[in-house]
Amino acid sequence: MYKKGDYEVEAEGHHSTVKLRVSFDEEKLTKIEVLEENETQAFVDDLKDRFIPEVVANQSLNVDAISGATKLTKAVTSSVEEAITEAGGDPKTFTEAAHVTETKLPDADVTADVVVIGSGASGFMSAITAAKAGSKVVVLEKAGNLAAVNGVKVSGPFAVNTPVLRERGTTLTVFPTCDELHSLGTEFCFD
Repeated sequence: MYKKGDYEVEAEGHHSTVKLRVSFDEEKLTKIEVLEENETQAFVDDLKDRFIPEVVANQSLNVDAISGATKLTKAVTSSVEEAITEAGGDPKTFTEAAHVTETKLPDADVTADVVVIGSGASGFMSAITAAKAGSKVVVLEKAGNLAAVNGVKVSGPFAVNTPVLRERGTTLTVFPTCDELHSLGTEFCFD
């Protein structure tokens, strides 16, 4: 069904070109290795720890994508499809394969004064503010982990002068001053 071997493929992710080595034996895809990338580390960790193992275990690209990392997920799926073609297989067998069965977690009753849906910039700060005011807070987040959401969304201009940063003594500047830009060689800056 496949030409046994390793196939190096690449596609554009969100921030960089993502290079993979996709390995096959005669019957199946056996391994996917990330060779090179310059993407958000929390998303890459989710890719390596969850997404790629599920693709290999299920011999299917029809697995849950990485929430918040659509371009990274698409880079991997398109690269794997290319490798399947190079190995003499049909990518449709991987895209039409049955969806992975989800593991159902036990139901749980949770009570809260405040429920925050989404732990991006606003949700993160809302949850902290409500908890500091004495509320019992529950945060619901679709991403696989909070590090990805907060590392990407609660940073830069979204985090300027927040209580969390002030407590840690961290200062962020949204834009450097024109003097700072001029010292770096930038000619076009208007006060």
